[in-house]
Amino acid sequence: MARELVLSVRTVEGHVDRACFKLDVADRDELANVVRKKS
Repeated sequence: MARELVLSVRTVEGHVDRACFKLDVADRDELANVVRKKS
């Protein structure tokens, strides 16, 4: 994902971590499920 968006891996990890925190989810899989349900 980072390569496709021309971002560093750490930047993408940081955004994912903050999204997990804000949505109160434990990991990327749970985050993906929450995002799918909202769209």
